[in-house]
Amino acid sequence: MPRPALIILAALCATSAAPASAATSVEVSLVQAQSLPRRAELSGQLSAARHAELSPRLSGVVERIVVDAGARVEAGDRLLKLDDRLARLSLSSAEAAARAATVRLADAQRMEEEGAPLAAKGLLPASQLDSLRAAREVAQAEAHERGAEAALLREQLNRHWLTAPFDGVVVERQVDMGEWVQASDAVLTLVSDAELRFDARAPQEWYGRIDPGAPIRLHIDGREAAVENATVAAEVPASDTASRSFLLRLAVPAQTPALLPGASGRVELGLRGDRRAIAVPREALVSYPDGGRAVWVAVDEGSGPVARSLRVQLDPAISDPAMVLDGLEGGERVIIRGQTRLRDGEPLTIAAER
Repeated sequence: MPRPALIILAALCATSAAPASAATSVEVSLVQAQSLPRRAELSGQLSAARHAELSPRLSGVVERIVVDAGARVEAGDRLLKLDDRLARLSLSSAEAAARAATVRLADAQRMEEEGAPLAAKGLLPASQLDSLRAAREVAQAEAHERGAEAALLREQLNRHWLTAPFDGVVVERQVDMGEWVQASDAVLTLVSDAELRFDARAPQEWYGRIDPGAPIRLHIDGREAAVENATVAAEVPASDTASRSFLLRLAVPAQTPALLPGASGRVELGLRGDRRAIAVPREALVSYPDGGRAVWVAVDEGSGPVARSLRVQLDPAISDPAMVLDGLEGGERVIIRGQTRLRDGEPLTIAAER
């Protein structure tokens, strides 16, 4: 055979063998669709179920302050006292009058008891016995009145003390000794940290869709560990006309160390209705400089499998495998090995399939 013919034949053989030698060997994984619970995140803040601006029950001058900001108190503890000198004097006078009325009642009862036998024997007119009974009833009524007046003044004396209505922490003191306060003035702020709640505003479209049985994770700013066991306490059925949202309230169990009312945070919770997602091994993901993600898939196109790049949207929750929400349909062969230098449309050789 002439030499030029040999050269042409060798070139043709080299050309026909080129596609086979250029095919890239890869490993693939067959991915399928599955249901993914819907998760949502909201911002909010902790608040105390009991938060009171305490006011004295009487007006007067502050004589004594027992607690200051930061003090932990129990229900019934005395917190602040008003000047009660005039009240003590009034009570002393009322108690003396009540004792005198009691003595007069005892004397009236004695006279009635002595007159009854004499009237029965005809030695005392019946009209005089009636007068003795009337005098005893008047004395009895007067003793009751004086006793009630003393009890009233005793209660007023007790009301010069301001007591704690529940267990909690004093977070603010608004007055000082010697100040005149009205019965409506707030003098101390008391907050209970034993029963907390987390309030967040949720979009009105979520009303009735929050799943109380789904796990709830509460993250408080400045605290590393998430708060577990929070529960949905209420979905207030009233939408804010400006923000088109409703109040979602969570009940927060007691924590150690204690949580601070007023602290901000965020809550992760579940919504009714699952999403369709594709589970993809994380080694298949490719990152782009703009923050986007993609995967390479092996697609059969006549002459054999070729590489195709597909942009995907991932579920924000970190998981392995990753959950693709958009970009895949399910049933694709995703490349998990050998995809680092692929070009779109490059021929492939499937070395292994999971």
